Amino acid sequence: MADDPQPSPLGRLAAVIPDPWFVVDLERNLREWNQAFRALFPRAVARDLGSKRCYEVLRLAICETDCIALRAVEKDDVIRLDQVPGCIVETGEEVTLLASATPITGEDEASVGALVVYRNVTDDSRVQHKYKALLEEESELRRDLEARLRERTRQMLEANEESSRLELELSALRKGIDEPEG
Repeated sequence: MADDPQPSPLGRLAAVIPDPWFVVDLERNLREWNQAFRALFPRAVARDLGSKRCYEVLRLAICETDCIALRAVEKDDVIRLDQVPGCIVETGEEVTLLASATPITGEDEASVGALVVYRNVTDDSRVQHKYKALLEEESELRRDLEARLRERTRQMLEANEESSRLELELSALRKGIDEPEG
């Protein structure tokens, strides 16, 4: 959490969420976070989270045009997104996240920010991509083998037809040789 000794009621509730989470205000300034969020970053960045905006430390493909926190506030509803690619700004490490955001309202019921929760599915995503690539490779090999099999079958059928034709000619020649000339 932000280095505040007394977490907010939201912070106490969110403490039971094991995935990285953070709270941003309407300008996307980081206000609160848990240890799992802090652990995503190098120490120098983690120590300075309170002076950063969320996209300055973790840049997702949606940050500039379709910020999940701002969408949640705008729609006044929970937003969930699957397989969101991005990177940790300081290290350039690529990540894939499941992201959800819910608006937070103040005492006057006006939106004051959003709670954003990430689930890091980078490893699962990489495995899925590798599996998909292997399936595509296997499918391409299968198509290639099927094409080669069809070509070999065609060649064998042609050879069989040629063999049958030659057998008929040979048989006719034998008949001509076996029959005495009259």
